[in-house]
Amino acid sequence: MRRLLWILPLLLLLASCNNYRASRGPADWLYISPTGNDETGDGSSGNPWATPAYAVTQASAGDTIFFQAGTYTISASVTVPVQVSLYSNVAAVCSAGGAVDAMFMLSSASEGTNGNQTISGLTFDGNLTATMLIFIQARSNVKIHHCTFIDALVAGVGFIGRTTTSAGEPTTYATGNEFHHNTVTNCAQYDVIGRGNFEYAGQSGMLIYDNVITQPDRGGATHGYGIKTMHNDGYNHGIKIYNNVITVPEWEGAGFEFAIEMWTQRGGIEIYNNTISGGIDVGGYDTNDQYGYGYAMRIYNNNIGRTAFTASTSRGVVIETGGPTGITGGIYIYNNYFHTITNPIELGIGAADMVFEDIFIHYNIFNDICRDANYSGFITKFTTINAYVAEFDNIQFNNNVIYNSAVNKLAAGFWGAVPGLTFTNTIIRNNIFYNSYQAVKFEDCTVTTINVDNNNFYNCNYDIIYEDCTVTGNTAANNITTDPAFVLAGSNFRLSAGSPCIDAGLSIGLTSDFAGHRVPQQDTVDIGAYEYGDYLFRTPSGKLLRNANGKLMITH
Repeated sequence: MRRLLWILPLLLLLASCNNYRASRGPADWLYISPTGNDETGDGSSGNPWATPAYAVTQASAGDTIFFQAGTYTISASVTVPVQVSLYSNVAAVCSAGGAVDAMFMLSSASEGTNGNQTISGLTFDGNLTATMLIFIQARSNVKIHHCTFIDALVAGVGFIGRTTTSAGEPTTYATGNEFHHNTVTNCAQYDVIGRGNFEYAGQSGMLIYDNVITQPDRGGATHGYGIKTMHNDGYNHGIKIYNNVITVPEWEGAGFEFAIEMWTQRGGIEIYNNTISGGIDVGGYDTNDQYGYGYAMRIYNNNIGRTAFTASTSRGVVIETGGPTGITGGIYIYNNYFHTITNPIELGIGAADMVFEDIFIHYNIFNDICRDANYSGFITKFTTINAYVAEFDNIQFNNNVIYNSAVNKLAAGFWGAVPGLTFTNTIIRNNIFYNSYQAVKFEDCTVTTINVDNNNFYNCNYDIIYEDCTVTGNTAANNITTDPAFVLAGSNFRLSAGSPCIDAGLSIGLTSDFAGHRVPQQDTVDIGAYEYGDYLFRTPSGKLLRNANGKLMITH
C-alpha cells in the first residue's frame, strides 16, 4: 500500500490539469514559460507549459498563448491553428535552434480562410540559420504588430494568398491582413532572386504601416530587399504601404537597392508618407487596374534618397515590366521629395517589347541629383535593353522642381535617348529646370504630339533637344529662362515675391501643390512645385492656427 502512496499526488495534479482545461472558456489565456513544463503544467499563469509547440496543440479557437519572459528555442516549425493568437508584453524571445524553414507557420488548405488571429509583442531571432521567421499562407484577418524580427537567413515575414508558392493569381484573395509597428532588421538575402524582410502576395486591402525595416550590407551581392512581393508572381490590389522607414544598401551586382519591389499589381496600390533609403521597383509582368480603383498605383508624399551618394547608380522609382501587356491603368507619382540619388525615376528596362500608358509625375522636388561634375544624373529616364521596343503613351511631367548646384550640373531632366522608344501624347509643363546640362532631350526616338510649354529652363546649356528623332505635332510655348527666385535655392523651393514663375504656368487640372495648398492661389497657376500665396496654417483637424496676438499664422 505504501508503494502506491507516491502515485496519489501525481493523480491529483493530473486531475487538476484536466479540471483546468475542462473549465476553460472559449477564449482564454494560455501561458508558457522557459521554466514551465509540458508534462506537468496546465497552461495557467502559475503552472505554465514550456514550449509554443505544445501550447498550440492544447489551444482552442479564440485562445491567446501568452509568452512569459525568457528565450524559447525553436528547433522545428510551429504550426499555429486559426483563431489562436500569440502575445507577450514582457521580454520574450523566440530563437531559432537550427535550420528551421519557418519558425512559425500559419497555413490553411483553402484560400481566404479566416485566421482571425494576432501575433504581437514578441521578438523573433533567426540567428541567420532559420530560413524564415513567420509564414502565413491562404489566411485572412491575420495581424502582426509591435514585434521585433532579426537575422532571418533568407526572408523575415511572409503573407501569401494561395495554398502553394507556385505562380498565379489566387481565386480568393486574402483580405484583412495587417503588418504594422514592427521592427525588422537583417532578414533578407539575394537567394536566386531578391527576397524580402517582409513579403506579401495574393493580398487585397492589406495594410503595411509604421514599421522600421533595415537591411544592412551582407557583402558580395547577397543582401535582399525591404518589402517584396515574391511568391505567386505577386498579384495584389488595394494595398497601402505608409509611414514606414525602410533602408537598404546600395546596388551590389545582383543585390539590388530596392526598399520596395512589387510584381503584377492589380490596382489601388498606395505608397505614401514613407522615408526610403533605396528604390521602389514597380516590376513583374504587368501593372493595371483590374479591380477598378480608378488608378493602378499612387506613390506620394515620400522622402526618397540617401544621406550621401553611393558609389554606383542609385534609383528612386523604377517602373519596369517583362511583357507586352505593360503598364496601364494610371501610375501617379506626386508630392515626393527626391534627393541625393542619380536616377529618381526610371521607366522601361524589361525583357520584352513593352507598353507604358498614363503615367503622371507632378509636384515633386528633385534636389541634388547629380553626384559629381560628370553629368551623371537623370530625373526621368526612359530606357530599354537589347533590341526591345518600348512605347510610352500619355506621359505627363508637370509642376516639378529640378535643382542642382552649378558645380554639379544635371545631365538631363527628361531624357529619352535609346533607339526603339516611341513617345505619344507627352506633356512637359510648368517645371523648373535649374542647372541642367540638357533639360529635355530625345534622341533616336519617334515623338508624336508633344507639348513642352510654360517651363523655366534656368542656366541650362540646352533647353529642348530632338536629336536624330522623328518628331510630329510638337509645341514649345511660353518657356522662360530667368532665375526663378527661390526663397533659398537648394533648400527652400518656394517662390519669392516677384519671381517670374508666379502666374506663368498653365492649368493642367491639378488643385493642390507640393505642400497641399490650393492651386491656383491667385489668378493663374504658377511654375514649379509651390504656388505663391498666403498659406494659412491649420491643425491636422483643419482648425486655423493663431499666434499669441490672435493673428492668423501664414507663410508665403
